[in-house]
This record gives sequence, structure tokens and C-alpha cells, in this order.
Amino acid sequence: MGKNDITITLKIDDALYAIPEGKVTGDNLNYCHLSDDNTDIPSTGSGTDFESNVYIDKNVTWQGDHTDNNSCTVKITGIDYEPNIDNDVDFFSGETNQSPGNSGKVKYKVKDSVTQDQMDVYTIQFSVALQPPNNIARNYSIDPKLKAHSNT
Repeated sequence: MGKNDITITLKIDDALYAIPEGKVTGDNLNYCHLSDDNTDIPSTGSGTDFESNVYIDKNVTWQGDHTDNNSCTVKITGIDYEPNIDNDVDFFSGETNQSPGNSGKVKYKVKDSVTQDQMDVYTIQFSVALQPPNNIARNYSIDPKLKAHSNT
């Protein structure tokens, strides 16, 4: 990855699998743990208040994982722009929710038209599967935030 490319990791507790599929809200957000590898400007918040600082004209990669002492398989299945939020900016060019194949990762480049301190509330679509014999994937989503920074 190039300088200032960022990877956002969504770690999931196995307990999430017990709740109905769909948007993760309320106390169920405790089963979802977001982090990133930006050491220059650390992320803040958690759940839907999680804010990752990303760089204009650089790549952002999302990947899924399980938390310690858990064994579920987590795959990122798409990234969606939320267009109905005031002052929200679509950071990514090209079609959203592209199939990541079998990697369980999704990568986009932040558009060069995005400006310093603009915000993007977006949706991470992901699947969770337990180990066999209960390995049928269930689909969920969570809505964190991105904040743009120049990479100079």
C-alpha cells in the first residue's frame, strides 16, 4: 500500500450471529469493533460514532475479522454511500457495493475532488458465518464515518 493508504478493520464477536440480520444498532453494536491503521491521525469513537481519518486521492481498504477467542468468518461485502444525510459527501468514485470476490475485502480510492475536513457517513455491508456445522452466512450492516485529510 502507498503512503497514507488506510485499512479499516471490522472485528465481530460470534454473539452477533444470534441477532436477526440487518442494520446493527443499540446494544448489538457492542459485538462490532472498528479500528484502522492510521498512525498519524488516530480514529475516534465506536460503532456508528466511529470516525476514521482518510486521505484524499489515497486508497481505503475494509477487511473483516473475528475478535479474540471467537472463530466466526467475517467478510466485507460492500461499501455504500448514504445520500440522504445533510452535508454528507460521497468520497468514492465508481460504483459502490462491488463484489469483493472471495477475499472478504473491499478497496476504494478517495476522490481527488474531496476537500479537507469533509465528512462521509457510509454503510459497511458484511457477512458473518460460524464454523461448521452452523456456517450459513448472515448479512449485517453498520454506518460509521470518514473524515478527509490532505496527504501532504
